[in-house]
Amino acid sequence: MSTNITAPVVAADDDILASEWNEMRDDIIVNAGDYETAGGDGNTVTLAIDSSIVAYAAGQKFRFQANAANTGAVTLNVNSIGAQTIKKYSDQDLVLGDIENGQEIEVVYDGTDMQLLTPVANGVKNIVLYTAGETIDATTKALAVYLKISDGKVYKTDASAWGEEMFRFIGFVLKGENVSADDEVRVIQGEGEVVSGFSGLTINDEQLETDTAGGVDNTGGTKKYKVARAISATEMVIETGAKIVDGSYTTTSDVDTLTNTDIAITLGFKPKRVTCVGNLWAGSNPVTESWNNQHINADVQTSAWWVNGTTYGVNPRTDANDTTYLIQYTNNTNISKISVNAVDNNSLTFRWTHQRDLAGQESVINFRYIIEG
Repeated sequence: MSTNITAPVVAADDDILASEWNEMRDDIIVNAGDYETAGGDGNTVTLAIDSSIVAYAAGQKFRFQANAANTGAVTLNVNSIGAQTIKKYSDQDLVLGDIENGQEIEVVYDGTDMQLLTPVANGVKNIVLYTAGETIDATTKALAVYLKISDGKVYKTDASAWGEEMFRFIGFVLKGENVSADDEVRVIQGEGEVVSGFSGLTINDEQLETDTAGGVDNTGGTKKYKVARAISATEMVIETGAKIVDGSYTTTSDVDTLTNTDIAITLGFKPKRVTCVGNLWAGSNPVTESWNNQHINADVQTSAWWVNGTTYGVNPRTDANDTTYLIQYTNNTNISKISVNAVDNNSLTFRWTHQRDLAGQESVINFRYIIEG
C-alpha cells in the first residue's frame, strides 16, 4: 500500500532516537498539513514550513493563510522545492476571486498539482434539487436546463423552436452530474451565480442557448436567448433578462397608402432585448397561420432580434433586404413590416408599416414576441 509515512516503527520499550522523532514530526507536518502565513502574492504563493522535506509526494497537505486575493491562476512553492499549480475541481485553474485575502486555504498534492480542498471564495451559493424529466448527462460540462410547467421537472434547453424549452431557463446542471429521468439533479440557479465546467470562453462574451440540448455559446441557436456571461475561460455568471413578457398580436388592414400603426406594450421595466417571429401578408390572398407553421413563402422573414437599439437577423429576400425590420413582407407596393419604434423605462412600441396596392386586398399581421428587461 502506498504511504507517505517515513518514520520507522518503534518497538515497545525501545528508545526513540532523535532522528526517528524528527522523521515522525516531518510525517505529521506533511500529511496533516503545517500551517503558516503565506508569502509571495495572491497568484504566486510561497510557503516556508518547519520541515526537512526536499520533494513533493502525493498525499502531502499544506495549509496557509492567504496574504492577498488572487487575480488569476495560482501557484504554490513550499520550502523552495518548486512552484506547483493550484487546481480546483480536479483540472481547472483558479480564476479571479477564488481566494480572498486572509482566507484559510488547504491543499493536497496529487502527484502533479496542488488540489484546492477549501471552497472557493466566489463559489456557488444557490444549488437547488430538482427532478429530472429526462436523462441529463453533464459529465463533461455544465448544461443549461428549463423548468417544464406541466410536470415541474427540469429538461435541457433548446433554442431551435418557440416554447418553454427556449425561454424558461432556470439554471445549469452541475458539471459531473449524470442522471436519468425522475432522478434528483442539482441545479445552480440565480442571477449572479458563478458556473464552472466550461472551456475556451472569451471573457465578457454573452452566452446564449444553442440548438444543441443544454448547450450554450456566444453565437446562440435559431432563437437568441441569453443565459449567462463569461467571466473567465472556464466560468460564466448567470445573467438573463430577469423580466420577460411573452405575447402576440394579430390584425388586418386594407389601407392603400403607406401607413404606420403603432402597437404599444406596457411592461413595467425598460426592455433590453426583443425576439420576434410571425407571419405577414400584403396582397390578394391574406393568410393568418398558426405558430407551428410560420412560413407563408420565401418572401417572409420569420424571426429576428432587437438588442439595445440594434436589429439582428437574416432576411431571406435578395431583392428587398432590410434588416432594420424585425419581420417584413415586401412585394412591389404591397408592404407589411414590423420594427421597434420606441422604448422607455416602462414600455416598448412596435411599429407596423403597411400598405396594399389594390382595392379588396388586405395587409395581415400575426406575430409573437418575447421582451426581456
